[in-house]
Formats: sequence, structure tokens, C-alpha cells
Amino acid sequence: MIVKRFADALRRQDWAMVAIEFALVVVGVLLAFQINEWANERASDGERQLSAERLLEEAELDVAYIRQAVDYERKVVQGLGFATGRIVGKKLQETDEKRITASFG
Repeated sequence: MIVKRFADALRRQDWAMVAIEFALVVVGVLLAFQINEWANERASDGERQLSAERLLEEAELDVAYIRQAVDYERKVVQGLGFATGRIVGKKLQETDEKRITASFG
């Protein structure tokens, strides 16, 4: 349709109409590029948001794991402190064995 009108305007040498038709085509193409750019940017924003959420979840899991490891190590150190104190003070008893072994997991 637009090509037929464009061809008719060229045959009649209606340069104003040719310029208007050409401008409309250019504006349409530029508008299509802008819409495509907007859609791509929107998709990229969604991907970035999803990546950030996944990184946050992973960091939270890492923090939980490290806290668990620190708690375990704290328990081991306390057990070693207790055992060392009993050994140095020569007060180690058979009943202390359960407490000491429990601190090592």
C-alpha cells in the first residue's frame, strides 16, 4: 500500500508527498528499533535481577555454613580447653571422657 502511493507520488513528481512518505518510513523503522531496544533492556533487567537474587541466596547459604563451622570449632576448642585443664591439673577422670569425646562431634 505505502509502496504504491510512493510510486504514484514519484510518477507525478510530487516531491512533498515523496518526502512525507519517506519520513514516515524512516520514523517507523526508528520507532521499531527503539521498541526492540526497550524490550531487550527489559529482558536484561529481569536477568540481572534474577542473578542478584541467586547470588544473595548463595551468600546467605555460605554465611549459614560458616556460622555452623564456627560453632563447631568453638565447641571443639572448649572441649580441648576442658581436656587440657584437666590434664594439666592432673584431675582427669574417667567420667570426663564422654564430655571430651562429645566435643569432637
